[in-house]
Amino acid sequence: MFSVADYPSIQAAIDAAEASSIGGAVYIPAGVYNIEETLRVSKSGIGIFGDGPESTVLLSHDPMRDAIHVASQDGRHLHGFSLRDVCFKSANHPRTGGAYVHLDTVQTVAMERIVMNEPFIGFHLSNTTILDLSKFDIRSPQVDGVGILIDGDADSNDHWIHHGIIRGNPSLKSRAGVEIRNSGFSTIDSIDAYQCGTGLLLRSDSFEAPRMPGRAQVEHIWTRSCSWDTCLEDGLRIEAVGEGRVRRVRSLGDWYASNFGCGVRIKGSDFIGPDGASILGVDFIDAHSFVNHEDGFHIDHADYWTIQTCKVAGNGHPSPGQHDGVRVVSRADHFKIIDNIIGDTELFPRFCQDYGIRVEAGSTDRYRITGNDLSCNRTGGLLDEGTGRKIVRGNIDWNDGATWTEEPAPVEPAVSAAPMRQAKGRFGWPRRA
Repeated sequence: MFSVADYPSIQAAIDAAEASSIGGAVYIPAGVYNIEETLRVSKSGIGIFGDGPESTVLLSHDPMRDAIHVASQDGRHLHGFSLRDVCFKSANHPRTGGAYVHLDTVQTVAMERIVMNEPFIGFHLSNTTILDLSKFDIRSPQVDGVGILIDGDADSNDHWIHHGIIRGNPSLKSRAGVEIRNSGFSTIDSIDAYQCGTGLLLRSDSFEAPRMPGRAQVEHIWTRSCSWDTCLEDGLRIEAVGEGRVRRVRSLGDWYASNFGCGVRIKGSDFIGPDGASILGVDFIDAHSFVNHEDGFHIDHADYWTIQTCKVAGNGHPSPGQHDGVRVVSRADHFKIIDNIIGDTELFPRFCQDYGIRVEAGSTDRYRITGNDLSCNRTGGLLDEGTGRKIVRGNIDWNDGATWTEEPAPVEPAVSAAPMRQAKGRFGWPRRA
């Protein structure tokens, strides 16, 4: 172990650890340490740890540069970096550039119990693989800043980010709590992000990935039990720009509430790849989208997506009747909206959403809307203007508790089996005589 107490500076202790043939751990005892220049780690097998974020404080004096930068000198992967039990603060406000921790082309990383105060970027993970980041507290990212930024040109993947909190400041409006650009294979579990610009931003932009012509994409993103709450724009925003693509995203049990934009906004481009639209394969299971100022879910230019067993209510609350629970705008194919409660919940205002589900006229084809409870929306439960091949049935649609309307069941081809009486059951499907 290399203790900073035995060296003139933290960088000197890091250099001594790097001079060892097997690397080593750099220990920073309790105290406040001034970071005048970026601390640089350029060899594998280096760990940095303190006495806890309440005791070991790293005070960064350059508001434009990284506090810690981990990267090899020849561009190859580093292996085995760790960081824990420290706190970062800025001596000059506001920070307008750089990250407190910037990893570039690093493999096998563990970071935990880290507090960051007023960063521009908290953690910047660029082309970094096999990472475990947990038990962090990021406070007040600065204007247009990001709590956690993950980006890369294809090599950035296999991240597990869990059990952390990102606290935005509404007077600063950061860009996002977590932003993933042109990267993939990330699991985000039990993260609370509130009062950020956007809670979670997934963005694929072909113009930002010059080494990936035709392959810029965000893919394989799993979020679970996260809260994206009271954000100044959307709780979750998924967007593709140019020929960028977003594929295979799953949200399980997440909370999107009280955001000033939509709970979830998906905005693809006009680009059509060999396997479909610029955004495809996005699933929301057991998610909650409540009391957002605009739509609960807003889908534009996306294929093969699902909203299932979710609760959606009270959206459009400041201006009742102007926004919907689920709005499908255009160019949406192969989607399913099934077995959701959209409108009537015991905790949130009813009759705020104009329609529970609105499918606008446009290039919409091959979809299924079935088994949804669309009670207590302001104008109606379902407005379906889609013209393609579809199955729409078994949806409860009522506003005052006295009446319901049901979509007719599709006509089934005649069969020669035993006769059946085609009387509709309560939810619209046939029942046996």
